[in-house]
Amino acid sequence: MTTTLSTSVILSSGRRFQFFQMLGTLAILLACITSAFVPNPHWLFLTHTVFHGVGSSLILSTVAWWSTSTSTSSIRTTSLLRPRVWRSIASILFVQLYAYLIELYTWRNAFIILGVIYFFVNISGSIFFTKREELPPYSSNKQCFGAFWEVERSKVPYLLLWFLDRVMTSIVTYGMLLNLADYVRRRESSLTKSSHLTLLFASGEASTYAIAAVLAIATKDFLKGRLKYILSVTTFIMACSLVYWEVVASNKTLSYILAYISGFCMGPSITFLFRLARR
Repeated sequence: MTTTLSTSVILSSGRRFQFFQMLGTLAILLACITSAFVPNPHWLFLTHTVFHGVGSSLILSTVAWWSTSTSTSSIRTTSLLRPRVWRSIASILFVQLYAYLIELYTWRNAFIILGVIYFFVNISGSIFFTKREELPPYSSNKQCFGAFWEVERSKVPYLLLWFLDRVMTSIVTYGMLLNLADYVRRRESSLTKSSHLTLLFASGEASTYAIAAVLAIATKDFLKGRLKYILSVTTFIMACSLVYWEVVASNKTLSYILAYISGFCMGPSITFLFRLARR
C-alpha cells in the first residue's frame, strides 16, 4: 500500500535515489532490530510488517525509478521486472539460510543477523544509484501528489479495480504463506525441512518473472495486449489449485507440486502491476 506514496515522495523530491535508498535501508534495519526485542510475536505486525513494508516500498520504488531513469527506452520494461526477478531468486537462495539461522540462533537473534546483512547489501545501493552524466538535472514534481484529481473520469473505475486487485492479491499471498507455515509446522519437526514448500512457492514465482523478462528482451512487444489474458488464465488455474490443495493436503508430493504451481500463477499479477505502473 505504501509503494504509491513512496513513488510520489521520490518524484516530488527530485528523484533523490541515493537518499531514499538509504532511508529504506534504515527502515528495514529498524524493523529487524525491533522485531528481535518484541515481548511476543503479536508485535511483529508493527515492528516487522509495517516498518519493513515502508522500507521495502522505498527500496523497490527507488530501484524501479532508477532503472527507468538511467536505462534506454528499449530495456526499461525489463528494468522494471528486475527487482521482482532478483527478489524471487534471492528467496530461493536464502529460504534455507533463514531456517538454518533460526534453528541455530533462535528467531530473535536471526532477525539481528539478517538485519545486519540487509543493511550492508541495501546501503550499497545508495553508493551506486547515481544519475547518468548525460541526463539533465532532475526537477521536483510537486504536482504528483495531486495527480489523482487530474485523472480522466473514465479511468477512475479502472484505478479502483486496480486498487482492489492489489488488496486481494496481498490477502491471497500472505494468507497462503501463513497457511503454508501452519501446514509445515504440523507435519515437519525440522524447520529446515519445513521450508521446502516456501522454497517451491518462491521458485514458481521466480520462474514467471524470468520468463517475462526473457520474452520482453527477445520480443519486446510479445506481452503487449496479452498480459490481461495471461493474468486471467493463471488466476483461474491458481483458484482451482488452491481448492484442490484443500482436498489433497495430506499428500506431501501433491502439496509440493501445488506449491510451485501457486507461486507460478501468482507471478503474472505482479508482472501486470509493473506493466501498469509504467503506463
